[in-house]
Parts: sequence; C-alpha cells; structure tokens
Amino acid sequence: MKTVMLSCMKDFACLAGACPDTCCRDWEIALDEATLVRYQTMPGELGERIRAEICDDDGACFQLRGGYCPFLNEKGLCSIQLAHGAEALSRNCDYFPRFVEEYGATREVSFSPACPEAARRLLQSDTLQLDTQEDGKPVTEPNELNPALYLGLRALRSRLLRLVMEARPMDECLAELLAMAEAAQKQLDKGHPEKLLQLPLPKRIKGFQVNEAELVQFYNGLTILRPDWPQLLAAQPDTVTEAAEDAATRYLYHHLFRYVLKAVNDDALLPRVRAGVMGAVMIRRLISAGADPITAVYRYSREIEHNEENFARVMAL
Repeated sequence: MKTVMLSCMKDFACLAGACPDTCCRDWEIALDEATLVRYQTMPGELGERIRAEICDDDGACFQLRGGYCPFLNEKGLCSIQLAHGAEALSRNCDYFPRFVEEYGATREVSFSPACPEAARRLLQSDTLQLDTQEDGKPVTEPNELNPALYLGLRALRSRLLRLVMEARPMDECLAELLAMAEAAQKQLDKGHPEKLLQLPLPKRIKGFQVNEAELVQFYNGLTILRPDWPQLLAAQPDTVTEAAEDAATRYLYHHLFRYVLKAVNDDALLPRVRAGVMGAVMIRRLISAGADPITAVYRYSREIEHNEENFARVMAL
C-alpha cells in the first residue's frame, strides 16, 4: 500500500507543552467507543476522575472546563498521557493533527494547519511537494471507488498543485484555478469524469475579483470559536506583502491536497476548490493587516476548517 503526504510533514512531532497554543482548548474532546470502554475500567483516582468528566448528552466526550480539556495540566501536558502513555488517549487526540483517507491502494495523510507546528512546517519548508512511500502491505479493504472518477480527480489535482506553485501574481493563479475547477465540474455534472485526465484550459479566463469588504462581512456571520476572531477579521490590510501571498499560496496547496480527492464521494469538486481560494484570500488579508503568518493560518483553520457548518457555508459561496 502507498502512503502519500506533504514532504514537509515527515517526522512531525507534537510540541506538547512548548506549543504556543493547544489543541485541548475550545473543541469537544470526543471519545471513540474503544477508548470509552477502556476509561470505564481504568483504575485509581485518575480513572474515577475520568469517568466523572465524561458527558454523553451528544456522544461521549469530556466536558470542557473554562474552555479547556479538564485533563490539561498547568504545563500544557495531558494528565492521562503522562500516567498511561499515548495508547491511553482517544483516537482523536492521538491522531490530531493527522487526517487519513484511503483511496483503494493509496493512503493519504494530511496534517491540519490548525496545529501551530503543522502550520509552521507548511509555511517554512524549503519546498512543497508530495512524498510517496510504499510499505509492501496488501490492501485489506474492498475498493469501491469509481476508477474513472478517482483517476480523473487525481490527475486534475496534480495540475492544480503545479499551477498554485507557479511564480506569478496570486490573483492570476486564483483565476485560472477557478476556471479549471469550473470546467472540471461541468464534466462531472455531465457524467464524464474521464475527461478530467486531459482537461483543456478554458480559453477566456476572467481576472479574479472579490469584494473583500463583503467577504469579511460574510465571515463575521459565521460561528465564532474564540471571541477575538472578529477583531482579527476587522483589521485593515496595508500593502499586500510577498510573505502574505506566499503563506496564502502554501495554505491553498495544503487545501487542494486534502480536499480535492474527497469529490470522489459526491462529485462536489468546485465547492471544495472555491473554499480553498476564499481561505487563501482571507489569510492573505489577515497577514497584510499585521497578523503573524503562522497565527493567521492556524487560527483560520480552527475557525473555519474545523467547524462543519462554517466550512459548508464557505463551500457554498
């Protein structure tokens, strides 16, 4: 089986207590069934405390205390992991910021830039490219993919990733990116995924334009994770810097890698590409208004990518 990931994420390691933020804040700490069973029989004072903190009103999870996981200690470390090792963590806690998708004989591992260290690697790596490794293990799950759709999307994604990294003004890239996604979506809607293998570039490409004031107003109408988010959105940008465009471009590269192939399940390619473009525009704006690039990327990802309702609304733009 092949495993594909961004090369900059190889050998990723959690910063734990040295992280400038924490993934144990603001989000529900969901407990998978196997972890829940293990916690129900965990001995000692910690086991009793764990069971007291489990809430099952809407699926098993830990109740947050002051916005934080109750097992995050004063040093930013997990009390459960310290006592029983990483194997005692829930699946979500153990995997984050990794997300795994399997497409037949290929496993793709993406790293969410909602993690500051993942965002740093994404923004500061010398190059952005996909790394493929073969482990020699057989495929154990049945392959139910539409082969024409999967191969077409994979070929298109390769073209989109190359396009994003071309040395030219970002707005030109965004215009061409959307034009290609629109052309591809038309073929998918007609039931011709095989045409994505050699999709011609549309002859007329309008320059990319977006009303940023209206876009900010739209984002202000989304669900807010942290109270300072509207303040970050309201900051007025100065001159667009090279650093802002580079960070936005790299975020877009991550987005296309993670989301384009998901259209194999529902044919919804264009909404996913459009969401990446809007994310790039907003990240460029945040950085141009003075936000630190790593902060802009991981805060945007937390507010938008990790809220299903927010992400769905951005895709519907």
